[in-house]
Amino acid sequence: MKRYFNSAFTPAMAFSILLGFTLLGCKKFVEIDPPNNQIAATTVYNNTDLAISTMTGIFAAMPNSFDKGAAVSFSASMGAMADEFNGSKDQLLYLNELSRGGMDVWTNSYKELIYRCNSLIDGLGKSDGIPDGIKKILIGEAKFSRAFVYFTLVNLYGDVPLVLTPDYAANANIPRSGQETVYIQIIQDLKDAQSMLSDSYLNIHLSTDPVERIRPNKLAATALLARVYLYKGLWSDAENEASKVISDSKLSLVAPEEVFLKNSIESIWALQPNQVGNLGTNTADARYFLTTDFMGNYPSGISDQLLTAFEPGDKRKEAWLIAKKSGTTIVQVPYKYEVGQGNASQPQIEYNIVLRLSEQYLIRAEARAMLGHLTGDNSATNDLNLIRNRAGLDNSTASGSTEILNAIMKERRIELFSEWGHRWFDLKRTGQIDAVMNAAAPTKVVDGVSATWQPYKSLLPIPLSEFQYNSALQGHQNPGYPEK
Repeated sequence: MKRYFNSAFTPAMAFSILLGFTLLGCKKFVEIDPPNNQIAATTVYNNTDLAISTMTGIFAAMPNSFDKGAAVSFSASMGAMADEFNGSKDQLLYLNELSRGGMDVWTNSYKELIYRCNSLIDGLGKSDGIPDGIKKILIGEAKFSRAFVYFTLVNLYGDVPLVLTPDYAANANIPRSGQETVYIQIIQDLKDAQSMLSDSYLNIHLSTDPVERIRPNKLAATALLARVYLYKGLWSDAENEASKVISDSKLSLVAPEEVFLKNSIESIWALQPNQVGNLGTNTADARYFLTTDFMGNYPSGISDQLLTAFEPGDKRKEAWLIAKKSGTTIVQVPYKYEVGQGNASQPQIEYNIVLRLSEQYLIRAEARAMLGHLTGDNSATNDLNLIRNRAGLDNSTASGSTEILNAIMKERRIELFSEWGHRWFDLKRTGQIDAVMNAAAPTKVVDGVSATWQPYKSLLPIPLSEFQYNSALQGHQNPGYPEK
């Protein structure tokens, strides 16, 4: 939680930085000129345009907050830690040797996202200058965003401080909360978001927009809640929430080559990329995967284990991978996002999709399998085969609970590779991470040195700087990692 909760950090400073970042960092998205002077919280949350812009700025900050600086996207980082790739720009991350931090997700999540969500929720709750309908949607968006961030944190770090107010003094010395407590809050935030968000997709002015899908609506809250219930083993709840998403007429499966286009009707919620220099607004994933180093090497072709998991005739292999010459070898590079290099004048054709329909079918398939609904109408195999058939594959031949669950997990591996850490999180929640990573470690080699795996590495270390600013964390680093 670092300097954002330092006692020298005043509320006026917080809101000045909040607005400055919001309005300057996403000009295209927000379309509002920044103020010329500092604006107090009472002004921000009694002005409809500024309040909307503040929430918009949180969405604009998300990609950079999760990415590992400008060098490695979050999806690339997570895939490198798992068994998805054959290399990474960050060698320590690839070798699972993040002994002294290595990722900025903790610090950025609290500083750039959770603090700002809490400020918005608190400020709007006290405001009487914004129409109730607008206020309700903005608070719903903030609670959805807070739930999404905490879901990511708890799956990366385990127990984490549960910060729910913008009170910088109180938050400066807050201990880690147990994962169960954090999940209770995640579920409550998502239920609140379901009740507060619009059924429709909205634009930057919170008017109905049937095209853009970069503001979360009720569908997004429901989709994330289905995922949370799956992770918690609440099978009936996961099935019910996923079914609500699947039945919505605004969503439909599309051909693999169309999935990752902006405003794809398979997309439930996406993040609009921020412009980076003269490279335009292409996604961080594309910039990373499709850009070579000065030696002409691509940083991350997919691993042999992942490549051999594709079945013959799988359309996803053709659409989502591309063969590239890397040095003297040919590697298969992730190609879900195709605009890797460009310029600011190029039209934007891709958004970073965070939630999409195919995952909901796989959530429901797994939940139904765990409930014993294996075959026939409304069954696990029905949902599994919908995803397989979309990929040009025949129906699964799996039978029995164990085979069908294994087939679903294999399908998740193929369908969701290089997306938002799904593989890493799946290995952890299913208890397979030690077996898989012990097998993968000898294949992850940098300069003749192979990775080694130990169970403690399934959790990331709390960044060392955090122990300087929050004394309640001292003595509570994740096992296997130093505090100094």
